[in-house]
Amino acid sequence: MSEIKFDIKGIGSFIKENKFFVPMYQRTYSWEEKHITDLFEDIKANIKESEYFLGTLVLTQKNNKLEIIDGQQRITTILLFFAAFKEIFKKNGKDIQSERIQKDYLSDFDRREEKNLPKLELSAQDSQYYENYIVNENRNFPTKKASHEKIKNAFEKALIYSEKELKYHRNDVNILHDLMDFIDGKLKVVTIIVPEDSNAYTIFETLNDRGLVLAQIDLIKNYLYSKSGRRLDEVQTNWNELISKLEAIEEPLLLEYIKVFWMTEYGFIREINNKLYQAIKSEKRSATE
Repeated sequence: MSEIKFDIKGIGSFIKENKFFVPMYQRTYSWEEKHITDLFEDIKANIKESEYFLGTLVLTQKNNKLEIIDGQQRITTILLFFAAFKEIFKKNGKDIQSERIQKDYLSDFDRREEKNLPKLELSAQDSQYYENYIVNENRNFPTKKASHEKIKNAFEKALIYSEKELKYHRNDVNILHDLMDFIDGKLKVVTIIVPEDSNAYTIFETLNDRGLVLAQIDLIKNYLYSKSGRRLDEVQTNWNELISKLEAIEEPLLLEYIKVFWMTEYGFIREINNKLYQAIKSEKRSATE
């Protein structure tokens, strides 16, 4: 019988040892400048400590990759910092170190396709942008979505903070090695890997019920996907079209849009305390309806 596996590892080493993908029900990359700043300041402030706890990652083993149930933002951001370190080494003529970061953390080289394939596959909306702009360094690749802008901004902030730290240490690149060593071994995460046959949708919802902060809009999307059955591709396409059409608005307005649409059919409902999500969930509908 399959068992849930627990471990405590440095997040850098964990990333180095595995390949990841973000499932379709997850939100796009969403960290703001404050999150990037807080993470870097935490790393700097604790770099001389024996360890620093970054939280819990929850994943499912799917063939040769790990499906990220919880931890997408942290894993992606850490990789954006490694991409920044790689660029700084490259600028300073340290090509061997730069290539080592690419191979260890960012990608595997596909001989047939003659290109780097990311070790992290983001959601459908972000995957191509991340692969081109970050992994393959195509800085002219178009930034079309709000989440693309967040990825770009996070990378640029990671680059600025790292270059500032390098300058503070009189351009001694050993500080970059110190940062990477800390992320590799001392920036600890608890990794929870659940069996492949587990229901990822249920795990995602349960994590929210137990206190992990997930947006109500994510719960609604997750629930719709879980009930879509053979129509999953159709539901995913419709959801992505909705997001694309409302790309320019903030998430609270997207939630308001869904609430108003729901009320035209079922009457008044409040958004607070996941009331809208609970109302949608209570409507027993099958994938064929």
